[in-house]
Amino acid sequence: MEGFSISTLITAVIVLVVLVFLGQGAVYFYQRWQKKRQFQRIIDSGLPSIDQMDGAQFEYFLVELFRQLQYKAKGSKASHDYGADLILDKENRIVVQAKRYGVNKKVGIKAVQEVYFAQTYFQADEAWVLTNSLFTQSAKNGAEKTGVKLFDREDLQRWLSQVNPALDAKTVVETVKPKERKCPACGGLLEKRTSKHGAFMGCSHYPACTHTEPINAKN
Repeated sequence: MEGFSISTLITAVIVLVVLVFLGQGAVYFYQRWQKKRQFQRIIDSGLPSIDQMDGAQFEYFLVELFRQLQYKAKGSKASHDYGADLILDKENRIVVQAKRYGVNKKVGIKAVQEVYFAQTYFQADEAWVLTNSLFTQSAKNGAEKTGVKLFDREDLQRWLSQVNPALDAKTVVETVKPKERKCPACGGLLEKRTSKHGAFMGCSHYPACTHTEPINAKN
């Protein structure tokens, strides 16, 4: 009886160890599958192309995005001085400040303050800050106090999944001209160029000046 009990105990321990190992393996592979699925959703939605845009391209893209979401959307250069990059009209009027940042750079409270002023200036019903990145805690705190709504990378992905597939972020990157800016090395204009590595900004005085920088370097 004693031998049987010890043998049974050893078997039970072995079975338990195997089950724990299999369980951990299942969790690991499930997590990998979830990450792969999430990454594929990002690829399908066009976020990698959005990450390559400069500010002007991002605003253009958002106007088209919200038009497909049944908003009357417009971007106004004049509105930039008052904290709004886009004005949306549907059931009510919304002012939007758009922040195309690197995914590792978070949007701070300044954007919240500026769009909050824009809401008053344009007599809008709501004020939004929309980014392809994330928000700092101070921005979240400021938004909670002022009623400004924050929409981050996850929200942008959700909107992208709702629209017509014809809205192609990659096409915007390739066809919409980036915002004009000067070469910091010689004062010439930076022009959009392409190589086997993708699009970049190069000096108009090339080959006398060989300065280059990413399209989104100034955002």
